[in-house]
Amino acid sequence: MKYHELDCKSVITKSKLPDTDYVVNPYVGCSFSCLYCYASFMGRFVGESVENWGNYVYIRKNSVEIFEKQLKKLLDKKLKSTIFFSSVTDPYLPIEKKYQLTRKMLEVLKNNHYLGLVSILTKSALVLRDIDVLQELKDVEVGFTIISAKDSISKALEIKAPSITSRLHALSELNSQNIRTYAFIGPLLPHLVQNPLELESLISLVAQTGTKSVYVEQMNLSSYIKQKIISSDKTLANTYLSLQKNKMQLNEDFIRGLLDKYGLHLRLGNVIEHNK
Repeated sequence: MKYHELDCKSVITKSKLPDTDYVVNPYVGCSFSCLYCYASFMGRFVGESVENWGNYVYIRKNSVEIFEKQLKKLLDKKLKSTIFFSSVTDPYLPIEKKYQLTRKMLEVLKNNHYLGLVSILTKSALVLRDIDVLQELKDVEVGFTIISAKDSISKALEIKAPSITSRLHALSELNSQNIRTYAFIGPLLPHLVQNPLELESLISLVAQTGTKSVYVEQMNLSSYIKQKIISSDKTLANTYLSLQKNKMQLNEDFIRGLLDKYGLHLRLGNVIEHNK
């Protein structure tokens, strides 16, 4: 794994996501090596190839200072915005244990009495380290990406990411500490499309943590992530190509039925689709 420090000029960026105003990425790159990741395009900003995604992390070492300066400008405008950690990397990569950039930014938000929503999406139970800060924020939520009910499937597709079991445990712990949570179920990968009842097992496990709302994302069947999947596993590649050719995805009514059964609210009001 390659680690490299760099300086940044900006860390709070206007969002193109439908339900957040600004995104914050303390790191560039990711060490979790998820085969389906859409964010590999970020490599071009640091001279890394798409193929090398998952093998490097650039630490934006001055990002906390830049974050505080930008935040104060937002506060001067009296904006009560949504800030999202993070859109193209995980804010709780293992390197966060050393640099603590995410924690320090959360402390900046706390110390400045930020009133807007702070939303976090991660795959790492390291977020539990920061419960003390999270409990001091006015409006905060923590989400976990969940792609399967089985650790074995996650290990094959999210090669260096923390286990599904650890993510579910973290959701339970956050809920027990009265920190609002959500799950990001997706993308709905080939194993779920081929065996849709496995989705029910996944949804059931999420509901058991006390989490009340979810995003659900259909799989991206475009060629954008095809090459990495094809080069990783022959069986998975054949399944992916079959799904791509037939444009197969899980039926939204079926997904809604499962969510209703387990009392889960569908965020955005619909399943996230991708242009094919």
